[in-house]
Amino acid sequence: MPKVERAGDGATCPHSNTGSSDVFANSAGITRVQEDRAGGLIIGGGSQSVFVNGKRVSLPQDTILPHHCCPSDGCSSHCNAKTKAGEDCTVFAGTGYPTTSTTGPGGDPAYEDSPELELGSFSLDPNSVSANAGGNDLVPGTPGYVAHTYLSGTVQVNYTVQNNSLVAAPSFEVGLWEIDKSLAPYAPIVLIPGEQYFYTPTPILVATGLVGGISPLGSTMLSFTLENYDPNYWMIGTPLIPSHYYCLYLDLGMVIDEPNENNASEVATLTIL
Repeated sequence: MPKVERAGDGATCPHSNTGSSDVFANSAGITRVQEDRAGGLIIGGGSQSVFVNGKRVSLPQDTILPHHCCPSDGCSSHCNAKTKAGEDCTVFAGTGYPTTSTTGPGGDPAYEDSPELELGSFSLDPNSVSANAGGNDLVPGTPGYVAHTYLSGTVQVNYTVQNNSLVAAPSFEVGLWEIDKSLAPYAPIVLIPGEQYFYTPTPILVATGLVGGISPLGSTMLSFTLENYDPNYWMIGTPLIPSHYYCLYLDLGMVIDEPNENNASEVATLTIL
């Protein structure tokens, strides 16, 4: 049974947790999922069975959102941080996420009574689009500016979602983010709306889609499209950016409590020819 996380316990990055102001373990406030931070918001999994102030208790190896100086040089630990146990803590809490002897679609032991979303494949089709040579690289709005135009059509976003559990997953939202090239090496990167990100340029939530639930031990292939190549969108500043970087995140609204909340994809690249 794992130790609980508390205010002052260090994460795998240089930050330490915050915690409750009125519920304590060894005189330190107990850390809560989707309430407390260690640089970035701690989003879980946490415990499914132990709560403080109405929030799930945080446990070691919970996911922490990217924060601080990520992705600057020397700051990689802030991009994929996790909570870790305090050495002097003597208070323990069960995860509440038991596994079974049944093998899930991804090959791991399936969870007994909690959905566990896992992202399989993720790709863009096509993975390149062509720009009209008639444009120029002046900043939009300046005299003489002529926008680059793109061949008409769509880019299809294809992905596979698995439910590594004996219980069905309810409906959830999927989000497609565009990230800066400097952040791409640290993927999979967890991004959710409403958080303050310090990157420049800031990640853009390009598109969302609704998945209507997944059956126990189910796996489903899904897709949606990016349409209408808007040159003022594809051209962020000047000159024309030759590649764009995308990542997918499952359960964007965090409506499903899962053992592992790191539902992020690797990066897919769209090349501008």
